[in-house]
This record gives sequence, structure tokens and C-alpha cells, in this order.
Amino acid sequence: VKMSVEKHTMPDGSKMTGVVKDQAYVAAGTGAGGAMRAVDQSSSKAVAIGYYASQQNKGWAVSIGSLAGYSNGSTTGVLLGYKAGYQHSFGGQNVAIGYEAGYTCMGQSCVSVGQGAGRTDQGSNSVAIGRTAGETSQGKGGGSQWGGSCVAIGALAGMTSQGDQCIAIGFRAGETNQTDLTTRWAHG
Repeated sequence: VKMSVEKHTMPDGSKMTGVVKDQAYVAAGTGAGGAMRAVDQSSSKAVAIGYYASQQNKGWAVSIGSLAGYSNGSTTGVLLGYKAGYQHSFGGQNVAIGYEAGYTCMGQSCVSVGQGAGRTDQGSNSVAIGRTAGETSQGKGGGSQWGGSCVAIGALAGMTSQGDQCIAIGFRAGETNQTDLTTRWAHG
């Protein structure tokens, strides 16, 4: 596999370094895609853009942002934002968009959008949309394939300890200790 590290001069005269291109992946930024460079590139079809983005990922993920997907053990997913999916270590087919969204322990097939959404221990098949929605222990599955199937939409919705198969919609709906199989709505 042919690889190249290039230095580019931008139109404003600034220098961009650390661009790696080959047939299997693209990495741009200091330390981006580190693990992809160390393995057989035919198994890695990833994009890593940003300071140490996807540093330890060997899969097919797209990581854009400083430290996005840094030690991502998943093989697939889209991680956009500062430390999005930073220590994402369980399931695949996940999406984390925002500052520290899906930071650690996302289960399989999760979506986290917003600052801190689904930040820690998001159970499989869960959705967290909004600032700190589903932030801690969403689905109490701790990223296992058995917990999860939760929905938290709105700032602080399902923020802490949202039980399995729960729905929380609206500002602060189900904010803390929402029990399994319940629905919480915010009332204005």
C-alpha cells in the first residue's frame, strides 16, 4: 500500500502538515489515524481529521475533530466534534456529534447529538439529542448489548440514570433516575 505524508501551503500562506493519503484511508492532523498507519491498511477504510483524531482506531470510522474517536475500539461510526467518541469502546454503527458526545462506552447502534449527549455508559439502540441528554447511564446498559433502547430528546432529558426502554422528551424530562419502561414529558 502506497502512503505519503505531505506538507501543503494554504492560500493564506499558512502550512498544513500531517496529511496521509493512500488507497484505504485519509488522515490529516498531528497524530491523526495513528493505528491505521501501523496495521495492514487494507483492513482500514477510515477518515481521521484533527489533532490525534482516531489515534487508536483500526476500523472504518469517520472521526473529525481534535481527539475525536481517540481510542475508539469500534470499527464503524461517525464521530464529529472535540472528544466525540473519545473512548468509545463497545458497539459499532454509532453516531456522536458534539463536544464530548458519546465520550465513553456507547453500546451498539446509538446516536448522541449535542454537548455531552450520551457521554457515559449509553446502552445499545439508544438516542440522546440535546445538551447533556442521556449524559450518564442511559439505558443502564453500560454499553452492553442487553441494556438500552432509550430515547432522550431535549436539554437535560434523561440526563442521569435513565432506565431501559424509556422515553424522555423536553427540557429536563426524566432528568434523574427514570425507571425502566416509563415515559416522561416536560410540561411548559
